[in-house]
Amino acid sequence: MITDLDNCRVQHPCINAAMQLVREAVQGLGICPYNEAIGTGELRYLQLTAAGSEFSSWQAQQDAQASVQVVLIWNDKKSQAGDVPSRLAQLAENIWKIGQPSAGTTQRGMADQKGLIHSVWANYQPARDNTIMGPDWQHLHGPQDLWQSFGGALVNVPPGSFVQANFGAMEAALAVIANSLPPAASVADLHAGVGTIGLSLIASGRCSALRLFLLW
Repeated sequence: MITDLDNCRVQHPCINAAMQLVREAVQGLGICPYNEAIGTGELRYLQLTAAGSEFSSWQAQQDAQASVQVVLIWNDKKSQAGDVPSRLAQLAENIWKIGQPSAGTTQRGMADQKGLIHSVWANYQPARDNTIMGPDWQHLHGPQDLWQSFGGALVNVPPGSFVQANFGAMEAALAVIANSLPPAASVADLHAGVGTIGLSLIASGRCSALRLFLLW
C-alpha cells in the first residue's frame, strides 16, 4: 500500500515533491508494491535524501532548490551481468527524466534550472525478512556523490546512509560534543558511519588526531 504524506511539514519540501513524482511514476507504470505476507511485488521501499549545493554551502535545509537522491529498494536479486530489470529500468528512467530541469514550470511549481532529482539508485533486497536494504547496489542516473555539511565538515553521504532529519538539533549536538573536548584532543569514533561526528570535530579545531571505525 502506498501511503500519502503530502505536504509533510517535518520533511524538506523537495522530499514531498519527489515523493509525489515517484508516486505518479509508480502508478503510471503499474508497479506492484511489495506484499510482505506472500513475498510478491516489485517495489519494497523508497529512500529519499535531500541534497544541497555549493550555493547553499551544501546545506539542504537552507536550499529552496535542493534536489533529492532517490533509492528504489527492489524485490529481486542483482544480475551478475549487471543488467537492470526492465521494469526497474523503466521506472528509474521515468523518475530521472521527469525530475530534470525544463524550460517551463516544473514539479516544484516554479522555474527550475537544477532539477528536482539529484540521482537514482537501485538496491536489491530479495530476502523474505524485515531487513529494509539488501547488500547489492546499482547506480542508475545522476551523480554518484551526494555532499552535505555538518558542523563545518563536508561529508559524503552514500545511498543507504543514515542522516539526521533535524539538522538544527544535529548541529547543536555536534557543538556540544566539540566543546566537551580538551584542546588538541585525540579522538576515536567507534561507530563512525560516514564520519559526520569525527570530521566535524576536526573542522572545529579542537581535535588534533582522529581515527574512524566503520567508515562507509
